[in-house]
Amino acid sequence: MQRVSIGCGLLLAVAATAATPAGWSLSGQYWATRKPNLILVLADAVGCDQLGGYGATDGRTPHLDRLAAEGMRFTQAYTGSPDNPTSRACLLTGRHAGAWPAAGAGEFQLPADAVTVGALLRAAGYVTGVLGVWGIGTPASASIPPRQGFDEWLGYLSLRHAEDFYPTQLWRNADLLMLEKNFYHYRGLPATDLIIQAATNFVRVNKFKPFFLYLAYPPLSPSPAPSPRPQAATLQRLDADVGRLLAEVGRLNLSNHTLVVFTSTALPPPPGQRPHAPWPHAAELSEARLRVPLMARWPGKIPPGTASDRVVAFWDFLPTALDLAQPEASRAPRPSPVAPPAGSCGISVLPTLLGRPQTNAPGFLYWESHRHGLAQAARWGDWKAIRDAPASALRLYQVRSDPGEATNLAPQYPGIAARLATTLDQTRPQAVRGRSPN
Repeated sequence: MQRVSIGCGLLLAVAATAATPAGWSLSGQYWATRKPNLILVLADAVGCDQLGGYGATDGRTPHLDRLAAEGMRFTQAYTGSPDNPTSRACLLTGRHAGAWPAAGAGEFQLPADAVTVGALLRAAGYVTGVLGVWGIGTPASASIPPRQGFDEWLGYLSLRHAEDFYPTQLWRNADLLMLEKNFYHYRGLPATDLIIQAATNFVRVNKFKPFFLYLAYPPLSPSPAPSPRPQAATLQRLDADVGRLLAEVGRLNLSNHTLVVFTSTALPPPPGQRPHAPWPHAAELSEARLRVPLMARWPGKIPPGTASDRVVAFWDFLPTALDLAQPEASRAPRPSPVAPPAGSCGISVLPTLLGRPQTNAPGFLYWESHRHGLAQAARWGDWKAIRDAPASALRLYQVRSDPGEATNLAPQYPGIAARLATTLDQTRPQAVRGRSPN
């Protein structure tokens, strides 16, 4: 490991020399056989109620609102877990929350058998990069970006470090990048400025190659006392940076050849009721915590201004990305040239994105929390079950008609409750002995 210092110079400034004229374009025949680019933007604790595409009227997110207007938004999208590191692991590996060790036991690390979407897309011929927050590996472990299939990496390894909006150092591949403008408690260089500059440079340098860029935007808390949710000014910073990235994609004539996906980690449990939220309470595994925005734009492929009520979750991203990683002429109905790894449970939603029939229905969705012992939840169709502890009674909700989870229907539908209880039992069998099913 080396330490590299920079002052106010732009990171990866050499990228500018590799750029091509903005008006330069490649032939249609080239794009018919080249794999499309993929950009995944992961925000931290941004709720649907904060975005204009989902009904917010304050106008604070014009670029994200445009993303929804030019593409598709999902109204029943779920994060991977209420635990932030576990959720990121679900997103990158296609596994649900039950595949990981109990959260909270030290620093999170991917197990040795985990395979990330970065590694799979690189095997399929993509240049891969992750910028922002990793959160699922320690410096000496095998679960850091350079060892998990990513060619380029800049950012925070730990989520705790990511709370520092003006860090004195960031990771740059295997080295530490020293940010001298933030030494001695100065606030001269926000980390997001470097990260978004690296993102636009990554796109520019790799214009002639299929690329996958994972932009895991840092928590939006530049104040000394971090807020549990992004406030107006910091949410606008996220929106503006996404706008910069989309503008660069457009300037390079890559918009029609790039699928852009935006989503968020779980919302934190607020200290009280959120008066304007679409759900009245925010327990660990409630809809209020787990439902997140999910928007996708691909001009000419995804019908603009559309909404889908298909139930999707973080683990669906990996198979969707692999489905994308084949030339247009052979995309359907042939399978992806790189198969999902063992243990993945997601379903590709590329047909839904492209406005085609989606023949496979969502399976069981599973979440768990370890904040106060083991709590579990599962969704099957329109039904959702929550169990606060292995020995607790199971609560059953019809979440399509009751997203606030106000009416427990377990007594009226004991068969459905029992089926979902079995799902919870089988997912964590070592932890559920001695409990009652409902």
